[in-house]
Amino acid sequence: MHNTPGYDSKSKKVLPNWLTQISSLSKEQVYGSMFIKAFAKFGLDINDYVVEYNITAMSYANLMNKVLVPNSQGVLEPLLVLIDTEGFDCNVVEGISEQSPYLPTYLVYEHIHCNEEMADAHLHGMGYFSLKVSENVLAINLASSEYWPIEF
Repeated sequence: MHNTPGYDSKSKKVLPNWLTQISSLSKEQVYGSMFIKAFAKFGLDINDYVVEYNITAMSYANLMNKVLVPNSQGVLEPLLVLIDTEGFDCNVVEGISEQSPYLPTYLVYEHIHCNEEMADAHLHGMGYFSLKVSENVLAINLASSEYWPIEF
């Protein structure tokens, strides 16, 4: 067994680590020109590497209800939600209902593969302030005064 990071047993080449770890909920994201060009650079056909899986999806509210543990007052309230769904982040953000009982104080998501303006507008409508930090957005729920303001 070859244990070199990025080693591709199919082509017998060492590839950049990020290239061997591409995944997404969006086929369009995987077949984006950046990835096709990256595979072509190494003489590879991306179609030889794409594996499709059927997954079960659930709403944000159902996921939070399933994973959250009640705090000392018995309330299910997330402090931080980190979304990294490889090109589907804004869809998740936009799927959070403003009536959700699970609005986190802090929300982090990757904006580089989506329509961040729509996601930003949705969050601002729910009382969040957002700050772009590299490829991520940090959104802070201004109504969560217990943890705000943060001193930088």
